[in-house]
Amino acid sequence: MSLQIIGITSCINTFINCIFHALYMKAMLSMLLAASLALGGIMLVGPAESGEVVPSITALTPHTPIIIVGDADFIAQATTETWSGFGTPGDPYVIEEYDIDSTTGNGIDISKTNLSFIIRNNYLHDGGVNVGIRLSEVINGTIFNCTIEGNEKGIDIQTNCHNISILNNTILNTSQYSINMIFSSYINIRNNTIENSQVYGVYLYHSDDCEIDNNTISNTSSNALWVEYNCTNVEIWNNHLSNNSIGIHLAETMYEHIHNNTLVDCSIHIRGDSLEYWDTHKIDLSNTVNGKPVSFIKNQTGLIIQDEFGELILVNCSNVNISNQNMTGGSNGILLGFCINVNISNSSFSNIGCGILTDRSNDNCFQRCVFNNVQTAFLIVRSNNNSVLNNSGQTTRHGLEIMSSDYNIFKNNTFNHNNSLNSPFDRGLYIQGSKNNTFSDNIISNFEFGVDISDGMDISADNEIYHNSFINNQYNGVWFFRDSFDNGYPLGGNYWSDYSGTDHYYGPNQNMIGIDGIGDVGYLITGGAIDNYPLMQPYTGQLLGPDTAQAPFALNYTPNGTAVLIDTDITITWNETMNWTSVANAFNYTDGITTWTSANGTWVHDDVTNVSVYTPALPLAYETLYTVAVNCTATDIIGNLLDQDLSDVGGQWPQDVLTWEFMTDDEAPYVIYTQPADGQFDVDPNKPFKIMFSERMNRTSAEAAFSYTDGNQTWNITDGSAYWNLEQTEMTFTLDLPLETNTSYTAELDGNIAKDIGGKLLKDGNYTWNFMTWGAPPAPRITSTYPPAGAFNVNVNTYINVIFDSSMDTASVEGAFNYTDGTTVWTASNGTVDWFSENTIFSFQPTEKLDFDTDYVVRMSSDAMSIYGMTLDGNQNGVSEADDDYAFGFATTAEPPVVLSHYPTPSQTGVPTDLAAIYINFSAVMNLNSVTSAISISPNTPFTSVFTGGGRNLTLVLNSGLQEGAEYRITVLGTAMDLGGMKLDGNGDGWPGDKFSFVFYTEGVEVPEGPKIVAIFPLNNATIPVGVGEFYVGISFNNPMNRTSVENAFSFKNASEAVNGTFTWSETSRSMKFLPATQLAYNTTYTVTLSGTAKDEGGRSIGNSTSWQYITVTEEKTSDMMDWLMYGLIIGLLILTTMLYMANRSLRRDLKRTRVKLKRLKRQAGIKDDEPVKNTGEDDAAAPEKDLLDETDQDVEPEESDPLGL
Repeated sequence: MSLQIIGITSCINTFINCIFHALYMKAMLSMLLAASLALGGIMLVGPAESGEVVPSITALTPHTPIIIVGDADFIAQATTETWSGFGTPGDPYVIEEYDIDSTTGNGIDISKTNLSFIIRNNYLHDGGVNVGIRLSEVINGTIFNCTIEGNEKGIDIQTNCHNISILNNTILNTSQYSINMIFSSYINIRNNTIENSQVYGVYLYHSDDCEIDNNTISNTSSNALWVEYNCTNVEIWNNHLSNNSIGIHLAETMYEHIHNNTLVDCSIHIRGDSLEYWDTHKIDLSNTVNGKPVSFIKNQTGLIIQDEFGELILVNCSNVNISNQNMTGGSNGILLGFCINVNISNSSFSNIGCGILTDRSNDNCFQRCVFNNVQTAFLIVRSNNNSVLNNSGQTTRHGLEIMSSDYNIFKNNTFNHNNSLNSPFDRGLYIQGSKNNTFSDNIISNFEFGVDISDGMDISADNEIYHNSFINNQYNGVWFFRDSFDNGYPLGGNYWSDYSGTDHYYGPNQNMIGIDGIGDVGYLITGGAIDNYPLMQPYTGQLLGPDTAQAPFALNYTPNGTAVLIDTDITITWNETMNWTSVANAFNYTDGITTWTSANGTWVHDDVTNVSVYTPALPLAYETLYTVAVNCTATDIIGNLLDQDLSDVGGQWPQDVLTWEFMTDDEAPYVIYTQPADGQFDVDPNKPFKIMFSERMNRTSAEAAFSYTDGNQTWNITDGSAYWNLEQTEMTFTLDLPLETNTSYTAELDGNIAKDIGGKLLKDGNYTWNFMTWGAPPAPRITSTYPPAGAFNVNVNTYINVIFDSSMDTASVEGAFNYTDGTTVWTASNGTVDWFSENTIFSFQPTEKLDFDTDYVVRMSSDAMSIYGMTLDGNQNGVSEADDDYAFGFATTAEPPVVLSHYPTPSQTGVPTDLAAIYINFSAVMNLNSVTSAISISPNTPFTSVFTGGGRNLTLVLNSGLQEGAEYRITVLGTAMDLGGMKLDGNGDGWPGDKFSFVFYTEGVEVPEGPKIVAIFPLNNATIPVGVGEFYVGISFNNPMNRTSVENAFSFKNASEAVNGTFTWSETSRSMKFLPATQLAYNTTYTVTLSGTAKDEGGRSIGNSTSWQYITVTEEKTSDMMDWLMYGLIIGLLILTTMLYMANRSLRRDLKRTRVKLKRLKRQAGIKDDEPVKNTGEDDAAAPEKDLLDETDQDVEPEESDPLGL
């Protein structure tokens, strides 16, 4: 038996060695996966189609919270826990597949380490006041595919974390922030899902050069994305944000880039006390709020804006007229920052956080706007001399809110609180820290506080509040005594619905018998203030004294604006009960051709609400401008004529005529085009259906209306998948199964089902079209190109697009492509290729920009094939032929002007304060007016422009001395042009239209620090991948840099050759990325060098040359099949080892029982325990060796440890 046991033990040891070697091979593959994740990509292990296998929560291993402090602790825990990897960038530690209950502490907490790591496929939950994952003072970490739920914070990135990727995580139900980041940089937050965060979805504080893209954030109680305080160069792209209080909040930050984000019921908010916190951002029209574009306009004057937007943000604009906006949903409707003389009128806002918000904007006017179910209609912040007139609506919080703003006028506004939402502390007029404002003729009803005046950061004082009507508010007023609450006698104060006084007297002291419409005793207001002359009735424009009677006028009238439904009613709200017959006789409306009167419809009048409603007998016409008029012959019940201009004299024509305009909605929706087209006979059976509508559609109805048939069988929307563009004007239907070839089909939209979002059915009823699929695929053709054939003045940085009518085989097209200037021929390898629209659009970006003023020819040879194997029909005769190439030509633009030299020189110090002139030399003869208007000196210094040298040399003759000890910046905007109309190329990159600037320092100034590198990515000696697009070099500087000088000073090369690539820069010119254009070599050292010739924008050199190195990964030879074979071997070995282990346990158990029986026999025979049994020769096996015997007589086997040590 001993030989048998020894043999089995040897066998087990052999298999253990096999297991360890197999596990080592698996670890090496895991290292490659980890390295890929650390560099921002995902490498699939196993067959490519399998992807990353995400274990279910029930399959995870329970684990206590993991706390790591420092490199040594990380190494020790990694060894104990047997985490894979070695903590290097190329082979990071991997913490994975744990179920961590965070009740007793942060789920995973890593701090003060330079080791690289990946946290993936974990479930961290129920932390209460603890954090799911917390990182502090770490670099090169990745958090991937984790589910984090029920914690105070989901992921907490604390001070000095860099190069962290947060990818593909799901974060649910946090009580504070889902992702929190402070004092960190180069953080990539991508493809995460965040739901039900009680405070913020993603919060950035003092963190630079971060990317937030492709995340889905919904149902946060506050902000989906809050970027705050000195965060710069944050890229916010392609996110979907829905049902958040604020979508994207930029607070005292600069140079953020917001692109292609989809916001639903939330929008973008900006704040900051300096213009640079507003005008340095880049927010383009690709962002949408509820399907409408966000318009971000800065530094403009004299605009007229009538197109509809989801949100309007104006920064540093003046003399702008905005009208006819119809904004629904979102955080803000219109946001003004540092604007002057903006007029907003005739616009509507519904279900929005704040309708119109101004910050540091003066002398603006907001009038005739309607608000429905908004939180706050107007928020006026640090803005003076604005007028808010004749607006109305229903709010859920405040009507008019004003903070630290002075000398504003609020008149004739009507705001009613939506009591059904029961929000606390809602106020009709809310005044904080503001002075010398006038509030008059406003109607405030059903708020908790009618008016609330308090000191904020500034004192509230000297505000005038009179002739307002405060109706049915829980507390009509909370005022400070420093404000005036009436306009003296006889003009009076305000109407308070809870005032219980009487009106038997008149006069300043209310002691003369007779009524005057003013209460005989004052109205006491909470806080100690008194309205000395409270009104007995709501103020309607004129007080009723003993011998006076008020004149009638219209308080409100609808419809207004555009997109009015054709079956609308015309409604007028009067200040008092009217003589309804006189109103009907005075009424008409017209489209400019035909005039209709009361006889063409019906009236309904209400003597209690003083509302008149007119319903036309026939619907209005589509897309028509109507003018409504009520002549000044209309009277009230005692005969006072209409006084619409409130002049106290009624019946004056034309000023007392009530008149207004509105535009009806466009016509019913119709189909613009279909794919396949009607009558098309060569349809690709694999192509999806596409239907373009004339306007935004109700998706459900359009999908339900769609069907197609071959005459024998009918299919509908359930036989494929429908997708819509953001505007909901185009439906794409992808078939589950392809159509039959050489078959006729009829497609249809049911006109009784398909309708637009306004409820209008298709214009002409059912829409049908017929087509026939091909019998064989046709030869592909080129339908268009960019630049277009024959184009001239093409930018030297242009891309080249070729658009086909069929989905193409990408490799064949890229091989068939080239372009030439007649001397050199370039191919697809000399740039970057992208494909779009089901591989029908080939897009090529050259690595090096084209030459100026040069003719180019682009050629696509007939080797280009469709996915069906058909070669290019270049001459478009319908047949694939040999040498059937397609070619087109274009010419690049002339070279834009640049600045050749200037005096003072860049960053020159000690410039005398009595400097007479500044000199700038251009490369071309300039347009004098354009240069003069584009140039500025900061600090502001008056100067006279003088041109010499035929218009190439500019002299700025200074009209006053310079300041001592000051930095001066000379700026020439990109609007400066040469005589040919070419704009200035300020940074020398070949693109016209960018500014040029330089600085110098006068005597006594302390010169700022010169440029230097503050961060690189990846770190020195990191292991990097080889694929194109998998790796980039990142460099961050302390100062804004001269881009051209840095790019010229940069090199990336191995021992034998340099690597070409493309450069991208942050908006501030402080961060640069270099992306290699070609695949790198395996297992090769590459050196990055930045020579000392690199300069900042001030012209200061970086000084010494700086170099660092990277090593590419070793080529992986194992095939996918070998991977699976290896995993199969590992599983087989584990099963066999387990069987041997069980057999070993059984043998040991038998041996123990034998030992026990032997002891009993020895005792019965009188043999001592230490005396060996004599060998009788009868049974050698019955005499086991003593060193195999256990000295116990218990018949119970003790607990054993795992013999394999696994």
